[in-house]
Amino acid sequence: MALQVDAGFNFRQSGGYLGYTPAEASADPLISALQQRRVDADFTDQLARHVKKYKIDAILITPETDPNLRKAVESIGWQSTSDGDVIIVRPFEKQ
Repeated sequence: MALQVDAGFNFRQSGGYLGYTPAEASADPLISALQQRRVDADFTDQLARHVKKYKIDAILITPETDPNLRKAVESIGWQSTSDGDVIIVRPFEKQ
């Protein structure tokens, strides 16, 4: 956060909730699939709806990301770029 302050908040940091998963979120099939590193038949549809509902503008794929999850996210065809060994997927930008 100090870097953001120094830059006058000219950029955003990646973020997400990393703590305990609330019960209502645990009941979400997508959240359950992500936690279990599982790609269900409708995973990409669920992910697209989730991204739209929560206005997610980037998904970060790291070397530690499960290969099946990575393949599923990349199969959607959203624009992506790389920064080192991290793939930045931009759901709302066309390729």
